[in-house]
Amino acid sequence: MNVLPLVSAFLLIFAICSYTFVHTVRTAIEAKTHFSGSYRISRKFAIDLASDVYTKHKAENLHPQKKGENETQTKGEYTSPRDWFKKIPESKLNIRPLLEVGDHSRLEKITLTLIQDLYSFAPFYKQDLEKEILTTFLEILKEDKEIIRFDVLLTKIPQEKFTLFYKVIKGTHSYKLHTTLGYPALGDFITLEKTKENPIHFCHASRPLLETVFGPTITPLIINEEKHKWEPDHKHRPMNKQELEAFLLSHQQSPAEYQELFSYGTSKQTCPFDIIHDGEAGLRIKIEK
Repeated sequence: MNVLPLVSAFLLIFAICSYTFVHTVRTAIEAKTHFSGSYRISRKFAIDLASDVYTKHKAENLHPQKKGENETQTKGEYTSPRDWFKKIPESKLNIRPLLEVGDHSRLEKITLTLIQDLYSFAPFYKQDLEKEILTTFLEILKEDKEIIRFDVLLTKIPQEKFTLFYKVIKGTHSYKLHTTLGYPALGDFITLEKTKENPIHFCHASRPLLETVFGPTITPLIINEEKHKWEPDHKHRPMNKQELEAFLLSHQQSPAEYQELFSYGTSKQTCPFDIIHDGEAGLRIKIEK
């Protein structure tokens, strides 16, 4: 009896079954992979879309006044002291903590963003200029930690970089942020002071610095809350620590992320001057307290 045809038939059936099984398993794996990838893409798209909508959300007045209410309360509109350019150390970002041991990635990111915002419209700006500036400064400060002034730091700049860093440190006499009208001196927004306090003093921090930390959406809401505190007696009272933490929680922000960034001195809870509005002359006058 010739068994060759029978063996061939069994082999053929086994090959067909094996191919079918392998093809089915492979198809199932590919389907699972495609489904997982599609789910991840869909989820990421939904998160990015929600984030984009939140970022573009306009800053609304959380405490609107009724029409006709307190019409004679003030002769001018509220102007936040954060919009008045003050060159006091407390209004600036202190980068000295970057020299200390520890994780300062958030402070480094804020510093890089601030430098980029200040000089992105300058004629000498180039890609990654902010990284070059910060890296050079930190290298010099690590060698001589007694430097606390930018003019002294400028003398330590390598010759091949001197022209660029001279422009950054000196700035122009007149400038307007986010325009092509000049550019600021870096020392107007960043300080090298030796202090045990956190790098940002919330009470005196300028609007550009707060926008670097919170973004252009949250910052106007903070200033609007301070305007609401100003309305009863026209005295500027910046948010204290408890008020800021409550505000951040109400806007889906974690206060813990900012804990090591801000200082809240009880002796500096008020601005050092009042702003008086003269409606007839159209002037705003600063009076020391």
